[in-house]
Amino acid sequence: MKQVYPNIVFISGLGGSGKSTLVAYFTKHPMQNWKYYDFDKGKYKIPHSLSKHHGWREKQTDYWLCVACANSKRNINTLVFGMCLYPKQILIRKPKEIEKKHIHFAYLYCSPSIRKTTTHQTW
Repeated sequence: MKQVYPNIVFISGLGGSGKSTLVAYFTKHPMQNWKYYDFDKGKYKIPHSLSKHHGWREKQTDYWLCVACANSKRNINTLVFGMCLYPKQILIRKPKEIEKKHIHFAYLYCSPSIRKTTTHQTW
């Protein structure tokens, strides 16, 4: 029997590009062996200070990598939507249990004229 190696996928994009909409969709219409998460709704609250924002993204990314590692032990793939760190930074921070080839990245682009504006983010 072929061994399954669960994946983690980070989907990033500017505010209003559709990340939260996709989380809601996949939560209501899940695919087998996948878990869906909103990056901002992790362990750490979004800081109000812009100067603390990068440090928060690092801690939040580490948290999601730990969640993905726990999911992978149960053969569950992880999909995280949100403004995460850059791929190179995530690959440096990954736990040793997750191989680089199982971490994937995507960026949602939506033209500024079409993109919804978000009002709930204060940073």
